[in-house]
Amino acid sequence: YDQFNADNQLLLKKYPAEVLANIYCRYQDFLIKDLEFGFGIYDILGTHHQFIQPYNSGHAPLPDRSREFIVKFAYQF
Repeated sequence: YDQFNADNQLLLKKYPAEVLANIYCRYQDFLIKDLEFGFGIYDILGTHHQFIQPYNSGHAPLPDRSREFIVKFAYQF
């Protein structure tokens, strides 16, 4: 629901609930001892999350990052 004042300015706006889904997989001792390989996907469902201000700041919600793909290699000396 949206609430407006007498000058027809938006005071409150209700935002729907969102589902954020992330996945990350990691393999240790990958091909070589002490080598680590990992990959992941963040925001799998493409919700385009927004950070809503908890107070009346006068500006729109701030956007978060979109879908992100991660590939990681690490070696432990």
